[in-house]
Amino acid sequence: MRRVFFTLFDSVHRFLQSPLKVLWICLALAFVNLILDGSLYRYYVLTKDLESTRHKTLALEKSNEELNAQIKKMQDPRQLERVARERFDLVRDNELVFVFSEDQSN
Repeated sequence: MRRVFFTLFDSVHRFLQSPLKVLWICLALAFVNLILDGSLYRYYVLTKDLESTRHKTLALEKSNEELNAQIKKMQDPRQLERVARERFDLVRDNELVFVFSEDQSN
């Protein structure tokens, strides 16, 4: 038993004499700790979420610019009248409206 202990102690002592091996073992243990702890996975998920949020923000900014352009167009009374005629089928006084049926019975 005593011989096994000294052999093990001697092996550990020789291993610790090589700083490069100790560095690699410490780095490997730190990496395994990050994986088992879940920190590395959480970092990955948060990075993907940040990227997704940035894309959504850019899309919303573009949409906001388009809406602001439409608001600016609506300041013109002619444009406002055109939109009202198209959307709500409005007509001026004394205008004729022609309604065509879509029934094509022969």
